[in-house]
Amino acid sequence: MLERAEELKQRIRETPLDERLDNAKRRIGRMCSEGRPPRMTIPVQYDDDDFFISTTLADAQATIADLQGQVKDAQEGLSLCEHELGSVRIDRAILQQRVAQLEGEIKRYAGCGHDHSTAWWQLRYEDLQADHARVLGLVEAATKLLAAKTTDSFHRALSALESATLDATTPATPTHNGGA
Repeated sequence: MLERAEELKQRIRETPLDERLDNAKRRIGRMCSEGRPPRMTIPVQYDDDDFFISTTLADAQATIADLQGQVKDAQEGLSLCEHELGSVRIDRAILQQRVAQLEGEIKRYAGCGHDHSTAWWQLRYEDLQADHARVLGLVEAATKLLAAKTTDSFHRALSALESATLDATTPATPTHNGGA
């Protein structure tokens, strides 16, 4: 009996749900206007009013439940994205402060009055410039992430930021062996 019912449900489901819902409304309207109960047969047939309407309404309920689950998942994902964007805003502000700090160090270096022709001064200046360029790149990547308008652009910007991220709040480890 259950196999037969499943076969009949599958036959009903060959028609799209929205069409079946319209058909179910028409059937109910006819039953009401004719003052009759649902048409039923023994054994049950796929086009019996009660079986058709019950199957269609059960499918509609399942579809609604599935869509509600998708909406809930999307809302949770959105909440997570909003939280992560808040973190990116904070990180960008910290990076912007570091850029300003590095720019100040570069200006002080240029105007300090020391002889900058020595290897140590040249290497220190190169390290400052490299750190400055690296942190500016991170600020740019964070800015692109915050400006993303689509999911694809958001994910591309997030990947770019993640691949570029180093500890930009502290100076880069000098790659040169400096000495005074």
